[in-house]
Amino acid sequence: MKRLTVYARQNEQSALFKAFKKLILLKKAGRFTKALAGYKLSVVEVSSKAKLQKLDDEERVTLFSNDGSELLPIVTLDNQIIKRGSFLSPKELSQLFDGLSLQIDDKKE
Repeated sequence: MKRLTVYARQNEQSALFKAFKKLILLKKAGRFTKALAGYKLSVVEVSSKAKLQKLDDEERVTLFSNDGSELLPIVTLDNQIIKRGSFLSPKELSQLFDGLSLQIDDKKE
């Protein structure tokens, strides 16, 4: 099973982040089973550098760049960074999950 993990700042409010969290809830509810088969989706909300130190070694090594600083958000697939500095777009999610089409409304409520 592939692991898709999003590392984001605590209290992140972007529409793309909220959409990814909603996708996790829908998967747990049994929706999109065909498109999301074989994937484990998760979110790690990071409140400080100290919290990053509590991650396991493999996760921490993945997150830190050569100079020791991190740039959130970070998206990993099986502990390999696939995107740094922004969340996956609807188009990128559709490419990753065959047969899944998303439209995200990013209007302020």
